[in-house]
Amino acid sequence: LHYSWPILPESNNVGLWKCNLWFYRFVCSQPQQYEWVRQDYPSLFEEIKLAIGRGQFLPIGATWIEMDTNIPSGESLVRQFLYGQSYFKNHLNGFSKVFWLPDTFGYSAQLPQIAQQAGVKYFVTQKLSWNLVNKFPHHSFVWHGLDGRSTLLSHFPPTDNYCSDLSCKEILHTVNNFADKGRATSAMVLFGYGDGGGGPTESQLIRANLLSAADGGVPGLPPCKMASTPTEFFEHLEAEQNRLSHWHGELYLELHQGTFTTHARIKQANNRMEFYLKQLEFIDAIYTFHSGGKRLLTNGVERLWRPILLNQFHDVLPGSCIKDVVDDAMAIYSEVSNSIMKIIDGIQVEDLSFGYVNPYSFPLFIYDCKTDNIGEVPPCSFCSINTSPVKSDLAFKVIGDHNYNLKNSKLEMCIDDQLRIISLKDDLNEFVAENSSMGFFTLYTDVPLFWDAWDVMDYHLETCTYPKLTNTRVNNTTNTLQLFANLNTSSGTDLIVSLTLVRDTPYVKYSLKGQWNESHRLLKAEFECDIHSSSATFGTQFGFLERSSRSNNSWETAQFEVCGHKWTTLYQHGKGVAILAPSFYGWNVRGNKISLSLLRSPKSPDPTADIGYQQISFAILPYSGTFQEKSVIQTAYAFAMSENLIKVPLMKTLQSSNIFYLSNKAVILDNIKISENESNVFVLRLYEAFGSSGVCRLKSILPFKAYQFSNLLENTSQWENFVSSAVEFHFTPFKIFTILLKF
Repeated sequence: LHYSWPILPESNNVGLWKCNLWFYRFVCSQPQQYEWVRQDYPSLFEEIKLAIGRGQFLPIGATWIEMDTNIPSGESLVRQFLYGQSYFKNHLNGFSKVFWLPDTFGYSAQLPQIAQQAGVKYFVTQKLSWNLVNKFPHHSFVWHGLDGRSTLLSHFPPTDNYCSDLSCKEILHTVNNFADKGRATSAMVLFGYGDGGGGPTESQLIRANLLSAADGGVPGLPPCKMASTPTEFFEHLEAEQNRLSHWHGELYLELHQGTFTTHARIKQANNRMEFYLKQLEFIDAIYTFHSGGKRLLTNGVERLWRPILLNQFHDVLPGSCIKDVVDDAMAIYSEVSNSIMKIIDGIQVEDLSFGYVNPYSFPLFIYDCKTDNIGEVPPCSFCSINTSPVKSDLAFKVIGDHNYNLKNSKLEMCIDDQLRIISLKDDLNEFVAENSSMGFFTLYTDVPLFWDAWDVMDYHLETCTYPKLTNTRVNNTTNTLQLFANLNTSSGTDLIVSLTLVRDTPYVKYSLKGQWNESHRLLKAEFECDIHSSSATFGTQFGFLERSSRSNNSWETAQFEVCGHKWTTLYQHGKGVAILAPSFYGWNVRGNKISLSLLRSPKSPDPTADIGYQQISFAILPYSGTFQEKSVIQTAYAFAMSENLIKVPLMKTLQSSNIFYLSNKAVILDNIKISENESNVFVLRLYEAFGSSGVCRLKSILPFKAYQFSNLLENTSQWENFVSSAVEFHFTPFKIFTILLKF
């Protein structure tokens, strides 16, 4: 869709569909493309609909575009399916049962649950054939999601590509390469020009007819059959499902790990829009309730989500695209941001007062560096900030010529003149490894073997250098202790590094601001922890993943750079260290060291990637106990939200606190919105976050009439009375819930 040609004129390309439309059966997986055709080529769109009726044109895929699945939030993945399936239903004769994602850079462990809750049964890709070290052991298998209960019947075409020319060589490779002989009796071959478009050529169609001829096809080759639809193939495979192997958890691609980091500004903008839309939808829901069904978002929210979902295409959000695409993507983010702010600025208020919205089921801590004020926004609230009274819990001391001691009510630390933490304690534990430090910066030579923007190779770990920080200085306020220093290189990089400890907070924050001007260099922040553990825990969409922190075998070694969302922690019995990173996704954890990738500088396909002004924030959160008990997940999301809060006009009639309450902190309320189908229905998205089972009670101060549990498509069935303004439900590990509330 978008890699080496711009986003905005893309609709011109889909007009080329017509030239190959009537040769045979044509598969197209992205509603965004159909919508461009509908807008710009309405007569062609009507022809496509007729071809769908004849079975010549096959809408497939279920998601709005073929997206990256590493970096988008859980709610973004939900909206890919929600708006993709809705488009298929409303315009193209029904939902897709097949999740069609042949080319993306790894697959989130929550995809089976999300896809299944969106009406999908089957999954097709081939990208794991690109693994650099380990050959994925299956082509047909049952994929189990993070929750352990959701499954997708999955197939990786053993041709190892999705652009076969149907040559005899490729057919023989397909047969010989097929890993599931004895368990399955058929495999899929995808032919035609699918990468860049164009479809099958006439010569390929002639080969297809020869291979599938009724007299047995081509001598020496296995029998081939032209399936009428991908669903037909899976229905045949479904009959053999009991013999298939099973795979649990993420499908990690052992290549293209650089896409977790490349083009930091795109990833930050995506993260910001996800949080902006979360806040806007909550405001819209409260406004709609108090206005008796009148929406603040009069045209709905889908028009704002669609451009964000478009930018989550698997060569845009990962940063593996040309500069024109980057410019288009940033223009789209700016346009959506301006639209959101225009809607919020248009809220009519009785008097000029401002506050914040918190759609989460836990409080948000806020520090305003401009006013030096500290406060809190209660859970599920639309209100002014609750300002904390000033307490004298900060202590600062210079130790010798180069070290500093910082202390608040929760933490005490010793910092050297390189802003490295050489001691970090709470009341119970020391968290820095002996003769080590946390929060130091490293530079690596970053020259991949293959694709510059896509890849970071394991040998970069052998090239570590330590940039020297200079001009260390102090800037303390009533509520903060701050140290500053400069990070400069001979290439022209000029970053101001700051370390901030705010009173009464359980973490220490680092920020970097300034110019990045490197070539094939990778900047990381690293943390050596006094923790002994064979695994590390990484945030992911609607849950977390455990991964090995060892290199005992080729599978563990190949995961030298992995994706994590918002937080990562190393812990042992009784204590742990978490790193909070709102919009940085590339991590390496080996032994007791956590490494967070911050900035790259590849030169192809965009020679300007990441060059220029950068603004980075992350935090170190030590804790005694378990990360569940100490609310590490909630703190990580609150930290991320505080970096992306919108100040909104307050309407007296709408100001409310604790609109929803959850009795069990293992369940997180992640999103609140108005239904796509009925303006008098709230949609609440919740998930189990701790990996536990139990019972939770959802209560509300709003007088809802009825409730029901739904799927991600917000389909309705039987309404139940919302007795005593509460509903009780049982949860299991990492289960996603969608609850509808009617008012």
